[in-house]
This record gives sequence, structure tokens and C-alpha cells, in this order.
Amino acid sequence: MLSNAASKYFKDHGITKLPSTKTLQSEIQQLTSEKNALYKNYREKRDRVEELERVRSNLENILGHKKEKRHELIPS
Repeated sequence: MLSNAASKYFKDHGITKLPSTKTLQSEIQQLTSEKNALYKNYREKRDRVEELERVRSNLENILGHKKEKRHELIPS
């Protein structure tokens, strides 16, 4: 049953000959390298976003404290 399903799939997609194991391994290595490079790029950008969010949070805290102090110094 499984063999028939595979045969039908190949026939429906015009596949008459399977690629060699060496070709498949080469393609897998290439795709893995691409995935790793993209993931490295993603991690770098994620780390940069986290750093910028920390800076923003720190600035908001500093500016928030200055605004509070300014209100305290102004006589009512």
C-alpha cells in the first residue's frame, strides 16, 4: 500500500528517477548551512532588539524620575 502511494506520488509529479544519495546529501548540507546562517542572523537581530528595549526602558525610568522630581520642586 505504501509502495503504491509512493509510486502514484512520483508519477503524479513527473518524477521518473530518484536523485542519487550523494546529490541528496549535498542538498541537505547546503540547506542546513543556509538555515544556520539565517538563524545566526535572527539571533543577532533578536539580541539587538532586546538591547534596545533595555535602553528604552532605562531611559523611560530616568526620564520618569526626573519628571516626578520636577513636580516635587514646583511650589503649589
